[in-house]
Amino acid sequence: MKNQLLKRSNDFVAETIRRMQSPKVRFVLVSDLLLYIRHLEELNTPWQRYWQKAGIPLQLLEHPSCPLPLNLGHRFFELACRGEDLPHLGLMAGDKTGLDDFDEFGAILQDSLTVHEYLRKGMQMISARVPEERFWISSHEHELRFHHFIPGESSYGRHQVDLFALIITINQLRDVVGHDWTPTELGLGHGVSGDLPHSLALEGTRVIETNAGSSFFSLPKSFLAMPFRHRRVGMHTPDRNPRRYMPGLKGAPDATLLPFIEAFLSHQYPDINVAAEAVGVSVRSLQRDLARRGLTYSAVVNDVRMRLAIEWLENTAMQVTDIAHALSYSDPANFTRAFRKRCGVSPQAYRAQFSNA
Repeated sequence: MKNQLLKRSNDFVAETIRRMQSPKVRFVLVSDLLLYIRHLEELNTPWQRYWQKAGIPLQLLEHPSCPLPLNLGHRFFELACRGEDLPHLGLMAGDKTGLDDFDEFGAILQDSLTVHEYLRKGMQMISARVPEERFWISSHEHELRFHHFIPGESSYGRHQVDLFALIITINQLRDVVGHDWTPTELGLGHGVSGDLPHSLALEGTRVIETNAGSSFFSLPKSFLAMPFRHRRVGMHTPDRNPRRYMPGLKGAPDATLLPFIEAFLSHQYPDINVAAEAVGVSVRSLQRDLARRGLTYSAVVNDVRMRLAIEWLENTAMQVTDIAHALSYSDPANFTRAFRKRCGVSPQAYRAQFSNA
């Protein structure tokens, strides 16, 4: 029996690899479905039955990084939602999910300086991980619309993915801007009817069916410049220290490197040769150590610069030109361009938005 299960799992993986060679077949990762499964487990549902009925071997759960044909993931949602009368499972699961549930992906998002950077990072990373899933922002008079699209015919499966992605984003924004805010509108594009279950994130929100293939929620344009202060912890993640200086930087030599860069910036740009000597390694070793974390030395310096700039803009009356010189920018205009690129707004606009908040 065990050999038969193993053979079935191996056959499934072989067929998946064959399908991956076809540009017409779309995929998600098994890990993308685990948060839904955790919620189904909390509800004591027989989710394994629906998983297998969708044609997915249970053994695949032991390989979260394995690609799964998108249509099978949607089929699983369809069976579970209909079988357990949970037409809006994505909203229920999303309401109990925080950035901490997404491990390194979530850690990078937590490290955002502004709402603009948080949204931009999220859109870029998800599109890189699942190219078929798209996010974009459109402008409508005094508001913006945050859109989500995933290909395929309208179905319970697409509806769950839409709800899950949007409700997580809405909850993160509420943690940043205040829980008094909820979207003016939530547009659902897949024709799944029925009242949504109660969610604090949608109190007072007008829910409309767009049947446009994509879904969205509205938010004020002023939110983009607001400082991003992550506080939300997911229900499925053990408590952990959320304070991170920079995503991916863990352990020595970082404990020496970051304070050195911060101290050296007030005199001049911290040359990598001097930084490596201060840390006690060769330049090449330092570069390799950072590369293993997906970083470069210049990216580390830029991150320290931006965090010091944020601290001074929020907590001091320093002029922007003085901040630029204190961070060893030769021209204040270069600092303004770097800050705008990272945070989405100018230093002056950031300070004004922070003061108003």
